[in-house]
Amino acid sequence: MRVLLLTSEEWNDRTYGNNNMTNWFSNFEEIEIAHVYCSAGNPENLCCRRYYRFTDKEMAKSAIPFGKKAKGRALLYEEYPQASAQVSGGRKKKVPALLKTETVRYLRDLAWKWARVDTEGLRDFISDFAPDVVFTQRKASLRILRIEREVHKLFPDLPFMVYTADDEYSLKQFYISPAFWLHRFAIRRAMRKNVVFYDLYYTDAEAQAEEYTRLFGVKTAFLAKCGDFSATLPHETQNDPLIIVYAGKLYCNRDRTLEKLAAALKEVNREGVRAVLHIYTQSPMKRRYRKTLNDGKNSFILGRVAPERLVQIYAEADVALHVE
Repeated sequence: MRVLLLTSEEWNDRTYGNNNMTNWFSNFEEIEIAHVYCSAGNPENLCCRRYYRFTDKEMAKSAIPFGKKAKGRALLYEEYPQASAQVSGGRKKKVPALLKTETVRYLRDLAWKWARVDTEGLRDFISDFAPDVVFTQRKASLRILRIEREVHKLFPDLPFMVYTADDEYSLKQFYISPAFWLHRFAIRRAMRKNVVFYDLYYTDAEAQAEEYTRLFGVKTAFLAKCGDFSATLPHETQNDPLIIVYAGKLYCNRDRTLEKLAAALKEVNREGVRAVLHIYTQSPMKRRYRKTLNDGKNSFILGRVAPERLVQIYAEADVALHVE
């Protein structure tokens, strides 16, 4: 089977949380993947060798009156883009705080909405690959929804599947920013345009799948990561002190939950260090959390590590921590 994958970011397991795609598509000799994505970064994974890339800069220029069409770039690798990506895109550049605001996110998405896409290059790339199905992994944005529509216009007979692990549509949010709500309603309008050609909508929560079936009348299913847990980890001894490991992002107030755990460990360790918290993350954090989560005794922020190293870290720990 040939799968045309659409995402907002590059498929880079070291700098972005895209490893669920690696989880799903690894070790499938029967599946070949071509990937269209909407950022300037380089891929790094062991699943896909064929890419077509649009960048924010290209799309912004094409949105200007009398500007040129946004040209995509095909990236073809003889081997999986691992060593090459480590050289050119192995580290994630620090993004200024201003560029993370809701206003800037909204303006960025508007550029994609108004941009003039070079559909000929996109058509040639997809035609040459000849996919059997389209699969989008995403948190809905105007840019990825725009690319979905372009692909569907070019190849209306291709089956279309999407996946999300985020609340893309509901109004159950609390934000004071007017830009957030303008952006949210624009995304909701765009989603209603797109959902009519979805053949299957995967979600990370069964309640969300039921809600989307009710709202959109689309076929839905639940999809999560997979794993083989048949082997027993060799835990004949315990660390002294016990090691608790959290690895992941610090959004959705996870930093607050970790802070409470660190405070509890401070009490537990008052008369001697019995357990410590090791946090592996690349997420930016407020100065407050850098202090409370990295006190040098009870809780430690240890930065980002390679996925293969993380497997070893979990195996050597006493507790693997899940935080929501």
